[in-house]
Amino acid sequence: MKYKLYLFDLDGTVLDTLDDLTDSMNYTLQQFNAPFRSKSDIRRFLGHGIRNLTEKAFEGYNVDIEKAFESFKSYYESHSNIKTKAYDGIIDLLKVLKSKGNKLALVSNKADNVVKELADSIFNGLFDYVLGQREDIKKKPAPDMVELAINSLNMTKVESVYIGDSEVDLETAKNTGIDCIAVSYGFRDYDELIKLNPKYLVQSVKELHELIFA
Repeated sequence: MKYKLYLFDLDGTVLDTLDDLTDSMNYTLQQFNAPFRSKSDIRRFLGHGIRNLTEKAFEGYNVDIEKAFESFKSYYESHSNIKTKAYDGIIDLLKVLKSKGNKLALVSNKADNVVKELADSIFNGLFDYVLGQREDIKKKPAPDMVELAINSLNMTKVESVYIGDSEVDLETAKNTGIDCIAVSYGFRDYDELIKLNPKYLVQSVKELHELIFA
């Protein structure tokens, strides 16, 4: 492909974080006497950040969402890397991209400190730039986070492509004015993503590798 900067979403794109997110949310729900949520529920709620995840998980229950969110955030920060793992083939793909002189960035709506901790512990410096959600910058699908990554790496939008697993990622790329590769092995199904008419859509890391190096 023509790109020189590959920007990746985190949850559902490079890391399978669903088990840890589900366990942490169910721990929080239990603290507030609310019923557990299934993995499929949590999967469906992901994409717009952990505040939105908390609101969705507690929807229909009369609780102080601010307290629930703070409880979840605190618990998840110390339990974000228990069952979380890179998708098969992702680390090899990143290494090949780097070996060919490309730049790699990780841009996620997950809390910035958690994103950086996971990037350090699992990817060991493979990413040239890592950014999670912070108070001082608009989260995806606003273009701000991706634009900051592109500018920080002295790249251009023409050279950049965003890779993600949800409608949020497709909208983020559109708002930024860059191409997007959608992946359906993460937290959104193929049938959901194909309706959004992505320029590229792959169903596995193997297909992603083949598309990039076609």
